[in-house]
Amino acid sequence: MRYVIVFLDTTRHSEMYWMKKSSKWIWGGISFAGILLLFALGSCDKFLLKVGRYMAPVNDRMESAADVVVLESSEHVDRHLLARAASMVSLGKARRMVVVLHQTASCEFLSADLKAPLSVARKALDGLGLDETNCRVIITSSHHPVTLTAATEAMKILAGEGVRSVILVSPGFHTRRSYLVYQSIGAPFRIKIYPHASFEGDNHGLDKWWIQYHGVCDFIEQGLKLVYYMARGYIPPKLK
Repeated sequence: MRYVIVFLDTTRHSEMYWMKKSSKWIWGGISFAGILLLFALGSCDKFLLKVGRYMAPVNDRMESAADVVVLESSEHVDRHLLARAASMVSLGKARRMVVVLHQTASCEFLSADLKAPLSVARKALDGLGLDETNCRVIITSSHHPVTLTAATEAMKILAGEGVRSVILVSPGFHTRRSYLVYQSIGAPFRIKIYPHASFEGDNHGLDKWWIQYHGVCDFIEQGLKLVYYMARGYIPPKLK
């Protein structure tokens, strides 16, 4: 009986030994999996950030001050984007500024929809120390496709004024499509476009955009519009 008890004690200790050894392997496996997960998430973050930067390009590598900084707007003017574009004139990165607004009503006179945005733009410009001598507003029609129409009309005016370099300030992920369109329109006029995406005034930024609801929605919307422009041939294949 004594031997039996000794035998049972040995088995129990043996089981405890193997349980401890097994638990080490289990915890080791869990730790290793956790490290792999963290590495994967880190790599995914880097990839998503890289994709975000593609959709929201910034190119400040200019040899000298640009002839003009163009703020691409819709029928509304974002004060933050306006301040960003105006600061480039104040800092000497551009000689003057142009605000491109879309006309929402098909009429010869200025519509009520544009009077308020223009008033906002002028007040903001006055506060930034800019006036009609170094800033102007170009009102374009809103015929489909709107971005292509606005770029065509604005670039023809700028080319006629002898402009050869443009800093294009656009909101967030819209910048890639806008940049490619302006680039294709400006190429025959030998106008160099420098894109400058700005997230100021928006409720999401470039960092961690994929965990923000508005950031994901904005990325998907602008991504689909970019694909649409490419499919319709609004953006030449060589610029894709």
